[in-house]
Amino acid sequence: MSDLVTIEDKRVLNALYDIPLVLNPISKLSKLLGISPEQILKIMSDLEKKQIIRSFSPVFSHIALGFTSNAMLLFKTNNSNIDKIGKKLIKRIEISHIFKRENPYNWNLYAMVHAKSEKELKTIINQIINEVQVPILIGITESEIKKTSLTILEDEE
Repeated sequence: MSDLVTIEDKRVLNALYDIPLVLNPISKLSKLLGISPEQILKIMSDLEKKQIIRSFSPVFSHIALGFTSNAMLLFKTNNSNIDKIGKKLIKRIEISHIFKRENPYNWNLYAMVHAKSEKELKTIINQIINEVQVPILIGITESEIKKTSLTILEDEE
């Protein structure tokens, strides 16, 4: 990453993780970082061109929006069908994350499912089980212990 971003870029990235909800957030960040709003916007544009920033949008609290029942699903797949199953899962709006991970036991596809009730969550999971036709491990979320954004270390250069 050090070839792609400067220390100033990293400072802007870190500030963008916790952007203040004010009328002019870029101006507020400008004062906080000690650089002009134009420079912040240029850095953001450059980082987007480098595909380091994919989008600039709010992060919602799914729990505050009523999605209180969640589960991580682990799918036992192999290389010949992992993409096919992944494409089925991508179509489901209840799934927020899908990861392909190396695993010696072939539990190599992970997905996070969100619902507004336990009943709705069970219904969604049963639909997915019927759709993908592979073994699934289900981990129902009991509580959120830690959820933060990645902090980009500024001294890496």
